[in-house]
Amino acid sequence: MIRSILLIGTSVTASYFDIKTRKIPNWLCFSSIAIGLFLSRSFTSFVWHMFTLLFLFALSAFRLMGHGDMKLWMAISTYVNFEGTMYIMIIAAVIMIIYAICTSTKSSFNVIKTFYYDFIYNKRICFLIKKTIRLHLFCYLHV
Repeated sequence: MIRSILLIGTSVTASYFDIKTRKIPNWLCFSSIAIGLFLSRSFTSFVWHMFTLLFLFALSAFRLMGHGDMKLWMAISTYVNFEGTMYIMIIAAVIMIIYAICTSTKSSFNVIKTFYYDFIYNKRICFLIKKTIRLHLFCYLHV
């Protein structure tokens, strides 16, 4: 129960700072990580939390996500198990994809339209080049 309240409090506070300043404070992430590790139920869960932190740090090192997001994800992972962390990752990815589709529908349609017109234009150019080559070969062979 305490872990759930702390997790919700951390998430809401991080959301507030992220929306307001576009940054997640380090003090929030690191204090949440320390509290989450302190509340580990056993040595085994502590080891799994450390493994999860190393896994997420590796993702952060490859710049697959922003460091603020990764620090918050590390903090959240200390309150749930590794499997729960992966479920959170999948849910977050689906939400981000839906958000990206909803916010960029106009630009995505423009990209598709531009690609379509470029494809048709290039197809016409290839057809003309092919026709010209055939014409030159025909004239060359029949002379």
